[in-house]
Amino acid sequence: MKLTLKVELHNEQILSNLYSDEKKIEQLRLELDKLSSKHQSPEWWESTWESTLQFFGGTSRKSADAARAADYARKNYCALQARVNKEIIDHIEEGLNGMQAGHFDVSGSVVSFLELVSSHLSSHLDGSTQGQIERFEGEVKNMFQNRLEKLLKSFDGEDARTAIAELGTCLDFLRHLCFFVFDRTAFHDAFHNFVEGQLKRLEQAVLSLSVGEAISACLDLQALCCILSTRFVLYKREVGDLRLRGPESWKRLVDLQERIIDDDLGKQGEHFAVLEVLPSMPLRDGEIHMPCSKQVKQAYKRKAMRYHSDKQYQSGTRKKNSSDHRARARMSTSFAEQMMRKVNEAKEFLECDANCKGFGVRIQRLFVDKLGGLKPQLQSRVQKLLKEQKYLQLKMLLQDIRTVDQKLAANMSVSTRELETIIKDNLIEEANKISHVVEEAWNARRLRELQEELSKLKQMRHELAAFPQIVPENLIKDISRKINDEIKEEGNSAQSCIFSCHSLSQAMDSIMQFGRHLIALGRICTHLRDSKMTAELEVTHALEKCCQKKWGVSFLNQLGMRLGQGKIGDPTTDDALIGRVLLSSFPQFEDVRTVIFNRETSAAQKDVAETLKEILSWEIGHGASRNKRSVPTAKLIEGWKQYEQKFDEYKERWIASELTRKTLAEHIIGTASKLRAQRCGMWSTEIKEKIPELLAGIFALYAIVRSGTAHASAEKPSNQFSASSADAEAEQVLPEEFLIKPHCIQVLTLLCLTGYGNQRDELENHLMQIRTGEGKSIALGGGAALLALLGFQVRCICYSKYLSQRDEKAFSTLFEELQLQGSGRERIVYSTITQYSEDLIGRKGDVRKLTLDLVADGNLSLQAMKPSTAEAKLPAEKLQEEILLVDEVDVLCGSHFNGQTHNQVALLESPEVEDLLREIWKNRDEAMNTAALVQKVLESEQFEAVAKKFPDFADIVKSEAVKMCVDLKNHLKDHFLKSCPDYIFDGGKVGYKVLDGVVWDVVKGYRTAFAYLHEETKGRMLDKATLRKALSLQIPCGRFSYAKLGSPKVLGVSGTVTALSKHQWEVMRRFGITSYTVVPSVYGRNHFAFLNQGSAITISTDEDHAFDIFSQVSKKVDEDRAVIVFFRDVPQVKEFMESSYYSNMSNKILGFHVIQTFFSEDKSEEVQIQGRTARQGKSGTYSLILADSEVKELGLDPLHLRNMPAERCYNALCSAREKKQACRSKDMEKTLEEANALDCESRSYFNALLEANCPLARDRLRKLYEQLGGGSNTNAYHFICCYDESGSMRGSPWEELKKAHGAFMQKLQRVLSAKVSIIQFAQDAHTVLQLGDVKQAMCLELTRDTGERTHKTWFEPALATALRLMRIGAQQDQRLTPVLVFMTDGSNGDGDCIQTMRDMRQEFPSLDFHAIIFRKEDSTVLRKMVGATGDGHFHVSVDGVKLVETFSHIASSLEYTGRG
Repeated sequence: MKLTLKVELHNEQILSNLYSDEKKIEQLRLELDKLSSKHQSPEWWESTWESTLQFFGGTSRKSADAARAADYARKNYCALQARVNKEIIDHIEEGLNGMQAGHFDVSGSVVSFLELVSSHLSSHLDGSTQGQIERFEGEVKNMFQNRLEKLLKSFDGEDARTAIAELGTCLDFLRHLCFFVFDRTAFHDAFHNFVEGQLKRLEQAVLSLSVGEAISACLDLQALCCILSTRFVLYKREVGDLRLRGPESWKRLVDLQERIIDDDLGKQGEHFAVLEVLPSMPLRDGEIHMPCSKQVKQAYKRKAMRYHSDKQYQSGTRKKNSSDHRARARMSTSFAEQMMRKVNEAKEFLECDANCKGFGVRIQRLFVDKLGGLKPQLQSRVQKLLKEQKYLQLKMLLQDIRTVDQKLAANMSVSTRELETIIKDNLIEEANKISHVVEEAWNARRLRELQEELSKLKQMRHELAAFPQIVPENLIKDISRKINDEIKEEGNSAQSCIFSCHSLSQAMDSIMQFGRHLIALGRICTHLRDSKMTAELEVTHALEKCCQKKWGVSFLNQLGMRLGQGKIGDPTTDDALIGRVLLSSFPQFEDVRTVIFNRETSAAQKDVAETLKEILSWEIGHGASRNKRSVPTAKLIEGWKQYEQKFDEYKERWIASELTRKTLAEHIIGTASKLRAQRCGMWSTEIKEKIPELLAGIFALYAIVRSGTAHASAEKPSNQFSASSADAEAEQVLPEEFLIKPHCIQVLTLLCLTGYGNQRDELENHLMQIRTGEGKSIALGGGAALLALLGFQVRCICYSKYLSQRDEKAFSTLFEELQLQGSGRERIVYSTITQYSEDLIGRKGDVRKLTLDLVADGNLSLQAMKPSTAEAKLPAEKLQEEILLVDEVDVLCGSHFNGQTHNQVALLESPEVEDLLREIWKNRDEAMNTAALVQKVLESEQFEAVAKKFPDFADIVKSEAVKMCVDLKNHLKDHFLKSCPDYIFDGGKVGYKVLDGVVWDVVKGYRTAFAYLHEETKGRMLDKATLRKALSLQIPCGRFSYAKLGSPKVLGVSGTVTALSKHQWEVMRRFGITSYTVVPSVYGRNHFAFLNQGSAITISTDEDHAFDIFSQVSKKVDEDRAVIVFFRDVPQVKEFMESSYYSNMSNKILGFHVIQTFFSEDKSEEVQIQGRTARQGKSGTYSLILADSEVKELGLDPLHLRNMPAERCYNALCSAREKKQACRSKDMEKTLEEANALDCESRSYFNALLEANCPLARDRLRKLYEQLGGGSNTNAYHFICCYDESGSMRGSPWEELKKAHGAFMQKLQRVLSAKVSIIQFAQDAHTVLQLGDVKQAMCLELTRDTGERTHKTWFEPALATALRLMRIGAQQDQRLTPVLVFMTDGSNGDGDCIQTMRDMRQEFPSLDFHAIIFRKEDSTVLRKMVGATGDGHFHVSVDGVKLVETFSHIASSLEYTGRG
């Protein structure tokens, strides 16, 4: 037993080498090698046995015992080997436990130990142990890689706190496992960039005056410094001795750390790291919590158990398998002693509370001085924003400061009250300053300056309404009262000038004084917008007083002439312009305007023979080929002479009282009646020969109707005066000058349009181009009267309801005199294109009423099967052939009508439907969760009641109920996300802004119903009948294509015929229009300048676009030129107005220059814009200022264009436009096919109704409903896909995206009406597909741009491009609901994009936004973007499979958007 014990002790001593340094482990290996030898000689065993006995103190025995000793030694080796393997397994288990518990020092020492064991003892380890070592090392390596990857990802993220927490843990891991060989350059670079990024974040927050963000950044930096001063100090000490690859990277990181953390602070922080009692990161209250004494003692005890020799295992005193024993055994004595010294030093330092607190205070003082920059930066920013009049941003600054925790800010030495006071004091000072300038400007009657300053004050008051003390209400009220008093005084003074005048001569003595009072009021009208109506009312009262006098007409004529000639007022000011504005604005001066028109056109007109030489006519063939047509010049001269002779004859006879209005009208009607009887469908020579005479009669009658009273008044003795000295300035106006006389171009236009002089025996479809501003309306009115008199039913069509009503009003008296309108005679009808389509359908019957009958009870009304329009009820003998007379005929082939449909909806009133809508409205709090609301509604009693009432159409009722839920969500989005609702509520009705007016009979789905319920909830007074009609079931009953207007004859005038594209001419040919004629300007040579003047085309960078516009406007204004700037849309106008340049623009109004800031998709639009200048023979210039991004969208290189001469540059732009038009024309053709298919289905259903075939009508209504996608008002979709193509997407990520995109498009094929746009972005953005169909998008091969500009990722260019495409989509089809899918695999370098997303949602409240982070676990920026939209969607796709699932989910989310 004694020998056995000694052998065991010997084994323990041998085994102790396992826990020592590499030299002793090597000794262990030698011992084990000796014991394991199986082929040694007996002499070896004997010698070994003798030495063993001597070692253990035994006595020598017989050598025969050597064999027994050898056998015993073998057994002893096996036992010792088993012990070694078991000890190693225990170490591995301890290492695994340490990893899971985050004790990386334990895991690190185990890994180091196993490295030595594997290197020296591998031959003595069994297979199981070696396998466990490999598995352990593999797990450590995996954890190492995952930790490092997670840290690097967190560096790229936006949550600094998460990254800092991960950094501390990772530093411990990397420090204790520093023997892992890997390239630390990427880690050190990322670490360095992260710290630099946080420093820049603080700097940027201070510069941008984001107080909350600055404080948050400061707290995060202090938390980072807790790491840099503690854990990083140890990491630097232990890793710095390694031979690192990329020493420059390591040096940059160390230099940055030492720049932030001084040596003394680092030494103090090392004590915390040694004991592993680390100060907590600064909490949101700004406090750093230091370890307490109890924590320090516990930490010291743990470390002493590991490093102190007295606390470690000694034979017989502690358990041999304890972790402390193994940990102590794995380290050398010198290392343990060194660590114990550090532990004691740390304990001594940390036991002193003053030391701990001092360290915390020093950390808390870091970067606070940077926050001190907020105050001077705020002073500077406030002054800048005040100068730029950006009061809303100042309000946002105030609100941002108010959201900051005052205690937290105080702890960071930031006084939010002081910052708030700075802003408020500056605002109050600015308000007082503006008020003082307002007072001075008013006293000096500098009205333009007054308006500018008063606008600032009102804007300030409005935008800072939450802070009423800044701009007291009395500041504005006082000046408004003074202005109103002035207006009243000037009005009374004007009237007093003529109050006592009894004759024209007396009135003429006061005309200049009277005119000066009007000029004074005119200045207010022109310069003070808010007082314009009041001033205009006073002018009207004064002019009406004149009209009541016997001499009033002549007085007003003389006044008007002087105003037009600039003879009243101060010639050194803009009074001449004010006078012309007054002349053109008030109806009392209409006769004067006629005189001026007659004088200008007669003076400018060239000889008709010369004019006819410039008339060109063309025949359009297939492919828009043009062939010149002959112009019957001689015949047209003959016709003009005949017209002029007859016109003068009728005029002279009327002046001589030989002809009255009535007798002239009867003569015209009689002449036309005879021709109409002879026509018999032919446009004979006899008829055409009489056209000049008929036109002369029509225009003579028009002159008498419009100006006859003025002529007669001018001839009265009471309205005439002698040329006395008092009347020296009187303008001699002949009575005949009051009679409006169409100029030769208007007459020649009608002669050409009606085929005068050609040999055709029928009236052909034809277009005429006449310059904008040269009397198209008069030509159309006269032409309408001529054609109606000759037996045609004339429909005058215009795209604008306002213009249509204006033109009809101008000619209505003439039409009544000619018995073409009134008393049941509607030979001429003015309308919009939409109204014409409505009337065409109504000629067959009332499709809405028939649909209501069908759905309600199946009994079709016979009355509803009869024509429902007035013109359709005319007797057959009175309604012969119809002609469309179209103003700006090119709109027929534009995207607003070509390929679009006129949608008919029947409103089914029912108490049950009203109850259902009210039930849905009651549950509006659940509207954002559409699926849940739909389920609740479909299970409601109200829905069951509606379905039960209309059992034959329960499927339609269900679909409409879903649509109601969707429209409720959209209505609430509009209400809460827009500053004002998208509807207008007035007089108990809901209306919508359409083009240039408000329409009260438009229904926008069920959103209109919820608008009424919204107003009812507010307590507004509503008409019960109106409300009952609004709360109706909306049954779609037809979509009729505008392309099938069905008129055999189309005549039109336009200012842009020559600008029509090839595709537009193909559309015109479908209407039967194959020819056009161009007439010259009545004012002679065109004085329009574009490419032949400086700065014709400017290609701006996106950043400089607003500046370049401002610069050119300022330059032209300095040249005493007025400037009109055309923007693409309202958002672009707002963007410019919000720029710093807008507030600095001058308001001088002299001269005329037009700037177009975008490139028109259609040449015709460009021509219309150009037509705003150089009108009526005056000079004018025009220029283009285009942004880089728009030029790139055309596929052109902006830099290349900048270096071109203007003409070449413009030609390149036009060529690119033609290519775009060719692509767009294909899309329009597809849209047209869809529209025509819907038209066919709609007419099929309508015919079934007219045939009273109810079963067939039900089937066709269902089919139509299905084809419409579940409702005629259901939104179509515009998917804008933004795909990140930066460098990180190369290779497999891009291939995975392509696969996901294909699956997305495959799913979207189920959506009946969808357009797709695709944008790829990195540092720039470019459009790959614009408003294509799903099939195009599916077939498109996505290709990454591999250029240099893919190394960075910016979101703003992609979002700006997406917004522009949304606007284009909305212009093409207002039903399009934008769905923005934004996919990226990383962070961006251009901010959080929150404001951009808010602006986008503001403009498109129905926006459906999906943000996808690919190959990462989160993205703070994308989450913020989603949050900015209010109800967007955030998706995480960690790999390609998840990305496919995400895209499929987005497509499937359309289930409850009314599309089924």
